[in-house]
Amino acid sequence: PESGETVAKIPVPQFPCAASDFGFGALWTLTCERRGLTKIDPARNKVSAHVPLRVGAADEGGEASVAAAEGAVWVVLDGGAVARVDPRSLRVVARIPVRPGAAAWACASTA
Repeated sequence: PESGETVAKIPVPQFPCAASDFGFGALWTLTCERRGLTKIDPARNKVSAHVPLRVGAADEGGEASVAAAEGAVWVVLDGGAVARVDPRSLRVVARIPVRPGAAAWACASTA
C-alpha cells in the first residue's frame, strides 16, 4: 500500500467481474465465467476455493456485490436475495430476500 506497486498477479480462472473485499484472512471476489464466490489466499497468492452461486453478472450489465464482515461473507444474488456465506465452511447459511434491483452490499464493523 505504501508504494502502489503490484507485488503479485493471481490468476482467477472463474473470471472476476465485481469489486472484491478482504476479510477472514482472505480476499473474496465474485466471478462471472463460472458464476460464484471465489476465495483467494493472499499468503499463497492463489485461489483456494470457489463456491457456485447465482450472482448478478456485472459483465452483462447486471450488478454484483460482496462484503466480508460481521461473521460472514455477504453476496448479492441474481433475483432479489442476499446470501450469507460462512467463511469457514463456505456454505450458504441464509438467503435473505431483498427488493429486486438490489445492487450493492457493504458492512461496517461496530468493533
